[in-house]
Amino acid sequence: MKRIAAPEFGLIPRDLLDQATWGRLKQVDAQQPRSRPVLDWTRSDCVKVRNYVGVVQCRGLSLELLPKVTGPEGATVLSESSGDVWLTAQRNLLYMLIIAGKIPFQERDLASLRNTRMPLHESIVRLFAQSLQRELRCGVDHAYLEREENLNVIRGKILVGTDARINAVRRDRIFVRYGPFDIDTPLNRILKATCRRLLAQVAAPSTQQLLRECIADLADVSDVHIEASGFAAVHFNRCNERFAPHVGFARQVWLNRSSMPSTGHDETFCLLFPMEVLFQEFVVGKLRRHAQDLGLADRQIISQGRGIGRFLLNAAPDGCGRFRLAPDIAIRTQDKEFAMIIDTKWKVLSADDEDRKNGVNQGDMYQLFAYAHRFRSRRNILLYPRLPGVTSKRYTIPETDYSIGVHFLDVANDLKVNHQETLRELREALLQWPPLR
Repeated sequence: MKRIAAPEFGLIPRDLLDQATWGRLKQVDAQQPRSRPVLDWTRSDCVKVRNYVGVVQCRGLSLELLPKVTGPEGATVLSESSGDVWLTAQRNLLYMLIIAGKIPFQERDLASLRNTRMPLHESIVRLFAQSLQRELRCGVDHAYLEREENLNVIRGKILVGTDARINAVRRDRIFVRYGPFDIDTPLNRILKATCRRLLAQVAAPSTQQLLRECIADLADVSDVHIEASGFAAVHFNRCNERFAPHVGFARQVWLNRSSMPSTGHDETFCLLFPMEVLFQEFVVGKLRRHAQDLGLADRQIISQGRGIGRFLLNAAPDGCGRFRLAPDIAIRTQDKEFAMIIDTKWKVLSADDEDRKNGVNQGDMYQLFAYAHRFRSRRNILLYPRLPGVTSKRYTIPETDYSIGVHFLDVANDLKVNHQETLRELREALLQWPPLR
């Protein structure tokens, strides 16, 4: 299988693949459940990646779409000897997905991949299998499952009407309804089917072995075909909520699948995320995980304006709100006032010596200006990925005590190795102001 890595918004030359492989990739892309394809097919000499990161796999090809801050502009064919730039980008993507809660793994799980150069989809599946196996060894999900059967013994409740109709001439039988404590639950069926599906899509023997062991732990669970409606039958409680991240990952695997037919077994695998959303959720995840180190409490951090939505304007004459405002991140004080608004922007800015405003979009500044006034937030931050030659800026809003800061996070270096540096940059953005109270 050919492995190609490309940065978001990067270009993939047409001559890297044969026509048959391009055709399969285009068919997979067209069938993704999104408002528009992941790839731009309008150019004759190349295909352009849009703003997604993740992996798309079809027969004969694994296409890895990686975050772009610095590094190569175009695609490259990956091998065991590929440069560290791509390896770091792959590891950073995995780390961001974990911190953002997009995949059900823990930071320590990445240690098993430190000295390997696995394809991205292999790495994701291996981490899933390791995490799932760990939970299954702690105990498989059980539930009381209601059944109706015609038995030769009384079990549970006798269904008198049904029994009279069915067993009028069978006095040795009785129709009953009962609920055995069983492992054949909707949750376990989804996990087993997901393991079987992923087993057909990986090549590493160690990953295959992990998946087979998970399937063996679920040997008494029925083999079923998974549909979108099947996930609605899963109900979590305090005993099985530890499997919630794994079911969430399984949902992405099944709902992102392509309906493109393939021979032998299903070779398509898609796991894709809008990069600007991933960056925002990564920052939220970092803030929540290290809230105490940053002088915050988890309850102070509000993401996506949940429960705090306001409107920019009121319509005359009824006074109804128009143009809803929902900041990426809001930080409240103990008194429920807004101490700070943070808006993340996954954009490449200019160095200080190229533009004294670093190329910050005026629309982004207007947006923070509106947040400052409508939420009465004195401190407001635009947070961008760091590039060489940029420094933090602070602007004040005339005739008020409000201000807007432009700050940066270094996401080009290894994020797991340099996580303390990431915390330092977040702390600098938050704590250069007066303490939050």
